[in-house]
Amino acid sequence: MQHFRNDLGKRHRPPPVFGLPFDLMSVRNLVFLGLLALAASLFVVLLQACGDPNRIDEACQSNDDCAATELCATGLCEGGLGVCNERPVMCPDTDSPVCGCDDQTYQNVCFADMAGVRLARTGPCIPAPMLLGSPIN
Repeated sequence: MQHFRNDLGKRHRPPPVFGLPFDLMSVRNLVFLGLLALAASLFVVLLQACGDPNRIDEACQSNDDCAATELCATGLCEGGLGVCNERPVMCPDTDSPVCGCDDQTYQNVCFADMAGVRLARTGPCIPAPMLLGSPIN
């Protein structure tokens, strides 16, 4: 046990801390910090266990990687890594046409998201030119 000298040069024991002698206080602090670290790591493990175990940070490449109520937002029609976002259940009745990657025109971005369709571009879809009844590729 450590002893300290007071102003008169006499040795004395420091007062107990948390009901423990001074030399055990550091052990108690170490145990407390260890338990705190264990609790924090357990919390992280429990958070990671929630949700779909096949999803990593909600990353996706297609709607198949997301829940049925979600859309894979990649910003590209084909491929790319995106994030699963909730699909809207209601949309505003505003006209701001967008073209989906399925070559369908939607009233606005919200309606395309509700349908689970990625955006190809803003504005309505332009039909492919026809030559004698068949599209030109």
